[in-house]
Amino acid sequence: MMFYTPKPKPDASQMYEKMLAQCESYQLNDWTRLKPLLAAELEGFILMLKWIKQMQEMNEITIDQARIHVDIQRNTMRTRIAALPGMDLLRVEGVLNKCIDSIRTDIYNYLGWVLL
Repeated sequence: MMFYTPKPKPDASQMYEKMLAQCESYQLNDWTRLKPLLAAELEGFILMLKWIKQMQEMNEITIDQARIHVDIQRNTMRTRIAALPGMDLLRVEGVLNKCIDSIRTDIYNYLGWVLL
């Protein structure tokens, strides 16, 4: 007799590692100098997801409010990363899209909501 065993929910730190690996695979010029700055932005994104999870568990946030917070965070990340030396908007969009696409399913499994 087989029993259903649900998949373990992704850990936020796993999502961070996935995003950072995607940034690295983008092969940016001067990666060693940019890595700590990009890592800080990705940590902020993951922290926001954790906060949304906490608010969701307390029934303090709706999916629409969560989507607004995600949009604000993405815009903030885009602006900060675009200000880094050697980064233009096309490159920033490419990096962010690749990072966020890598965890899209994990975010759904973590929150149970489609935010992206």
